[in-house]
Amino acid sequence: MEAFVDTVDDAKLQDKLIKALNKKGPFRNFRWVLDESEEYRAKWYKFQEQQRIEYVREEVEMNEEEFEV
Repeated sequence: MEAFVDTVDDAKLQDKLIKALNKKGPFRNFRWVLDESEEYRAKWYKFQEQQRIEYVREEVEMNEEEFEV
């Protein structure tokens, strides 16, 4: 979530997200703030998808090296 906040170019929204992450219940608070902006909510889901793809790509590459004959 912190990596996503660094990509937000709306200073007010970025500040709200940082504050949400520093409060009790950061996941819930982060989601509430994102729900205020349809544009950034969509960007968040795209960001998550890209992060998952990158994670899987790294895992595959790492495991390929272990199984090469």
